[in-house]
Amino acid sequence: NNFFKSRFKTIPICEDNTRCKAIAEHWSGVARDIGEFLLLDLGYGIGCAIVNDGKPLCGSTNNAGELGHTVVLPDGKACRCGKRGCLEAMASIPAIEEIFAERFPKCGEKKFSEICALAKEKHQGAIEVLEEAGTYIGIAASTLVNVLNPAYLVMSGELLLADGIIDIAIRKAIEDHAIPASFKALSIVRGKLGENDSIVGAAALVLQHIFVK
Repeated sequence: NNFFKSRFKTIPICEDNTRCKAIAEHWSGVARDIGEFLLLDLGYGIGCAIVNDGKPLCGSTNNAGELGHTVVLPDGKACRCGKRGCLEAMASIPAIEEIFAERFPKCGEKKFSEICALAKEKHQGAIEVLEEAGTYIGIAASTLVNVLNPAYLVMSGELLLADGIIDIAIRKAIEDHAIPASFKALSIVRGKLGENDSIVGAAALVLQHIFVK
């Protein structure tokens, strides 16, 4: 910070990518003018932003929202964080590609987009792997729903390109595992801004710093 401040004569503004997406959706997306909501960032990693009073929570060590490192399968696959069975190790894009290759070696190694294409062609193995990933995500998200009782859950990221398969599995798992009253009060929606959401959020951070006192 001191280096940037001295070199460019300004104070740098830094924020987590997932929180930037939440800021973007709050400023000009599907969560516009909604003060409290959760955003799931589903792609090569799995993150979560917890927005309260229009601002993402950071936590005491800036680790609030690390949903991807919630253990969903004890003794599951090794995660980059050093634990095993983390959501990110079981349901992110790299995890889906690895699991599909292990279970269906005759298909060869496939990219996520190719697995989605196979699922669209009714390949049961591809459907199974995608649904399983969505279920894991939904189970982890249901804990947040039970603890925080949000009215809105925004979903964003590349995993949503799976022709609705993962979306449906997430919703079903949340319904199956969340407190019924909390699920009934919950609106689950897709983000509006697509691949530009983090860029819009970064711009919003600067505007917020300048204009919002």
